[in-house]
Amino acid sequence: TGWGRTQGGASTLPTDLQYQRLSIVAAPDCNARYGTVQEVTARMVCTEHKTASVCGGDSGGPLVVDGKLVGIVSWTMGDCRPDTTAYPSGYADVANQLTWLTDRIK
Repeated sequence: TGWGRTQGGASTLPTDLQYQRLSIVAAPDCNARYGTVQEVTARMVCTEHKTASVCGGDSGGPLVVDGKLVGIVSWTMGDCRPDTTAYPSGYADVANQLTWLTDRIK
């Protein structure tokens, strides 16, 4: 879900919360698609959709699976341009960062 732009380069934000069903991309596949542009580590989760992606204003938004927070929007390629949907979007992996997060919340 997110409040980010719905089109690359758009200057207005949506008035309704946006959402999209995404597919998780395995880290080796995500790395293969990015090549040397972006290294995907164990601290990240990648997602994809054939016609949609993370866009400007979505950073910090949730990736939810079965009602549980599994990722936080971090980066994408091309800011939701249709020609960049071959590149997965990247999220901080909440489970991997749980100790760090818990230490900061205390």
